[in-house]
This record gives sequence, structure tokens and C-alpha cells, in this order.
Amino acid sequence: MLYNSNIIAFVGTGQNPKYPLNRLVFWDQSKSKEICNLTYNCYIISIKLKEDKIFVICEQKIYVHSFNDFKLVESIDTFKNTKGLFSVNTSADRTLIAFLEKNIGSIKIKNYNTNTGMSITTSKSAPAYFTLNNEGIILATSSERVIFILFYINFI
Repeated sequence: MLYNSNIIAFVGTGQNPKYPLNRLVFWDQSKSKEICNLTYNCYIISIKLKEDKIFVICEQKIYVHSFNDFKLVESIDTFKNTKGLFSVNTSADRTLIAFLEKNIGSIKIKNYNTNTGMSITTSKSAPAYFTLNNEGIILATSSERVIFILFYINFI
């Protein structure tokens, strides 16, 4: 659900899904109808929503759409991401995302407000989990061997 709105986004799952695993559906709960659907050439692993952007995470690509018109803003090639690892800060002041880079053990941070980015090498193996804090200035990561690492993101 998008914050406190009546918009719900979902993907088909399970044994006999009503919708295909590669289709993202936006539903207006107050009108009880579908308002848009987006279809991809890969299975959708995860989705994240902000007030102005939609992030669709597939195994080797991230699709970024504008929430106003559902148009594709960009697509990002990533490292093989079967767990759908991705993070976006929740603050309305700025939009930062963190995702797996093509190099194993590297996480890319992108700031959509300044169109800048940076890479962080976390370990020699792929991260098991990572998340940005609300403001997008701290990245917490863990791998199978290292429990917890914090990175201060200072390019913002």
C-alpha cells in the first residue's frame, strides 16, 4: 500500500496465481478497480513504492517508474539478485536507493535528488541483507560471515 492512500500494488504468486508473476498491478481500493498494470520480461521479486517513484526489482534488473504517469524513468542492471535485495529511504525530503552492483560484494547508492551515486564494497561475498535508514545517510549491511556493518553515506 502506498502510505495512507487507497492505492495497492501487487504481483501474482502461489500455485495458481490470478495474475502472472511478471505483471505488477495497481489497484484503487476506493474505486474497486485496476488503474494500471506493468508487464516485464522477467519475474518480479520485489516492489518498493515512494510517493513519486515505483521500484520493481527483478533478478538482474531494477525498473524505476514515475508514479504520476507510470512511465519508465530508468532500468538498472544489477548483480544476480534472487532475494530481491533493495532498499529505499522513507524520508520525503530525498530519494536514495541501495542495490547490488554487478561486482560481487558491492552495493551502489544512488541519490535521485542530486543524480549522484557511490559504491560501497561490503565484503568478498554478496550481502545477505542491507537497508538504508529513514534519512538515507546510514546503510546497514550483513553477510553470511559478518553480522553487521554500518556505513555513513557522506556524498549527500
